Amino acid sequence: MREASAPSQSPQASLLKAINCTITTNAKSKNADLRGLGVISMQTCLQNATSIHSYIGKVLKDGKTRPDIKPIILWCLDYYSNAIRSVQEATASFKSKDYRSANTQLNVALDDSLMCEYGFKEVLLGDSPVISPLTKQKQNGDLDLPVVSPFTKQNGDMFQLARISIAITNMVQ
Repeated sequence: MREASAPSQSPQASLLKAINCTITTNAKSKNADLRGLGVISMQTCLQNATSIHSYIGKVLKDGKTRPDIKPIILWCLDYYSNAIRSVQEATASFKSKDYRSANTQLNVALDDSLMCEYGFKEVLLGDSPVISPLTKQKQNGDLDLPVVSPFTKQNGDMFQLARISIAITNMVQ
């Protein structure tokens, strides 16, 4: 059997590779069944969301945040607060075998990571819902564009971890 190269890998193969890399690093995964792997993946997702939330808080406190993007960073902080709650609820739902609710909450967490990233992209386009009209007026000269998300890697990691948890939840159903 010929092994597929990375660029031509299917999304499913890519996801399976990510699952293998993520879950097998947890010692408890060696003897876990699929439900156990689901709980482990959600715990990993929760740890990640909590870590990102803490990191965003540190970025806000370091005093180096540009005033024009501070509202977006605060928005990301709120999204990750929501992601933490969503993953906690998903884990509880999963443990009680309410897979539909678990899946819904995991999708919310996944969307939260995307919304944090999109907040920065919308500033580039001038369509950000979190930038005040005054700041939008400053875009004509006083705002230093481009605005690049300082959380792109973290958002991508959170997206992948939520995807893994969703995939396992779908397999358990």
